[in-house]
Amino acid sequence: MITAAFQTAAQLRAKTLGLEGHPIVVLPHPLASKTEDEVKTIARDLVGSVAGGLTRAA
Repeated sequence: MITAAFQTAAQLRAKTLGLEGHPIVVLPHPLASKTEDEVKTIARDLVGSVAGGLTRAA
């Protein structure tokens, strides 16, 4: 999981580590200024993507 501002960096790091195509879940940026309710909404919206990334076949 990474915020949108760091998506490219995360993809490059994964590639450097030989993990090109590794699932990355992108959250809106900035996250720190979100309210608790906004963060809960983001979590609910992305839980399927997180679960999919953790359970997909390599």
